[in-house]
Amino acid sequence: THQGLLIQAFYSSSTGGNTENSENVFSSPLPYAKSVPDPWSVTLANPNATWTKTVPIETVRKAINFGTSFDTITDIQLQNPAPNALMTVTGTKDGVVKVMSDVSIGKRYGKLGLLSPSVAALTYNPDGAASPYAFTDISESVHWKDINEIAERGITLGCNPPANTLFCPAREVTRGQMAAFLTRTLGLVERAPNPFSDDDGHLFEADIERLAAAGITLGCNPPANDRFCPDRPVTRAQMAAFLSRAYDLVDQASNPFVDDDGLIFEADIERLAAAGITIGCNPPTNDRFCPNNTVLRQQMASFLIRAINYSGG
Repeated sequence: THQGLLIQAFYSSSTGGNTENSENVFSSPLPYAKSVPDPWSVTLANPNATWTKTVPIETVRKAINFGTSFDTITDIQLQNPAPNALMTVTGTKDGVVKVMSDVSIGKRYGKLGLLSPSVAALTYNPDGAASPYAFTDISESVHWKDINEIAERGITLGCNPPANTLFCPAREVTRGQMAAFLTRTLGLVERAPNPFSDDDGHLFEADIERLAAAGITLGCNPPANDRFCPDRPVTRAQMAAFLSRAYDLVDQASNPFVDDDGLIFEADIERLAAAGITIGCNPPTNDRFCPNNTVLRQQMASFLIRAINYSGG
């Protein structure tokens, strides 16, 4: 109870890491129902941590004041992302253009058939045309065509199973994920007999063992090299070594970068440059490789496609 009255309590899940205040979903604020951290909402173990939903425009129209505000809707923009997701709707009413701002998604997510009121992005597609993007989060990436291609080749499945509607282009690539990317790219099958002590039961254990069998990885703790460090992010220099070994690169460019001199992977970096798999990291000059920077998933897509094209694949 609150102040002698029964409280209203609503269960909410998958709302971007927060349990929404009832104000966001219903009407007036309730002092006992404040937004609180909900880390289980965004963990990858939650199948609805990320989701997408296609909603017919007529459903949207009817959800806004029961369809009396607009005769037609011509545009929808996400005005404010979750939490407290709001949209701006443009349409016509009685032949006159009308714009409604501060339209709460939270108050209508049930009518819209959404999994939760936590909406982080919104795309209006009036013609129903097929999207050119393999994933819903790559339209702003300069690497989107390469991401599309590795998806078509089955090299990537996505980053939010089981839906796999997202690619997470700006997320770092781990060594375990790198093993999976290369195993799928090269079609590796043979596995080394448990060469590393730190990948037992790991999601990518089989891929790691295939990479070891092919001689593409040696380990992460020389000279023993009995560990792979599967959850450690891949650096650009390490990625150069992986790709150099994977594609048996031999020719080296003549010192194309000023920031790799004396590095353990300098030769691999120069082989990558000679093959056209890397251009550099500081356009338009591109006289640096940034060997210690971590590799992002979108960058890895381009590295893989260039390597495939180099090999004639």
